Amino acid sequence: MAITILNSIEGFIFTNMDLSNIQIPGAILTNGIFHKTNFFGANLENVDFRNSYLYDANFEQCQLNGVNFGPDSFIGHTAWVRDLAFS
Repeated sequence: MAITILNSIEGFIFTNMDLSNIQIPGAILTNGIFHKTNFFGANLENVDFRNSYLYDANFEQCQLNGVNFGPDSFIGHTAWVRDLAFS
C-alpha cells in the first residue's frame, strides 16, 4: 500500500495533510507524524498507528474498527481518557 511505503521513508511527515475520505484499511503507519492531519470520513479499519504522533488529527466520521493506537501513540492527552465517542 502506497501510504505504508511513504510512512516508512525517514523524515516523511503527514502534518496538516488532507487525507479526508482516504481508503487505507490495514495500512501500517507506525511511528508516523500526523499532527493536524485531516482523516475526516476515512476508512482506517485495522490501521496500525502504534508510536504515532496524532495530536489534533481529525478522526470525525471515520471507520475505526480494529485500529491499533497502541500505548505509546500521542493523541494530545496528558491525563487518562475516560470516555470516547465515535459517530
